[in-house]
Amino acid sequence: MDNSINVIYVVQRIDNNQTVVVRMKKDVKPAEIDLLGALATKNELDACALDSLKTMEDNFTKKLFNGNSRDFFEIEMIEGFEWDPTLSNDFTKTDILNKNAPKCD
Repeated sequence: MDNSINVIYVVQRIDNNQTVVVRMKKDVKPAEIDLLGALATKNELDACALDSLKTMEDNFTKKLFNGNSRDFFEIEMIEGFEWDPTLSNDFTKTDILNKNAPKCD
């Protein structure tokens, strides 16, 4: 995971170096997930708001799994991609940060 890569996936064939990037289409992901996620990263959500965020994320995941991927994602061929495995490790997982948060009453 690397926040500097502005796509979901980069997929490259080893045999011919053909490379595609996968992006989520605009307005597919509810903006509230990212807004609350940013607050969760800063430990600024109470237990009930964390539960609400988790429910939103779970519902969004179900929508992606149950829908047609062509409605949610776009694929683009790119030329000259070279993998540089030096990652910055700057991707923050809110579920890990908040794993010991109190439960919502």
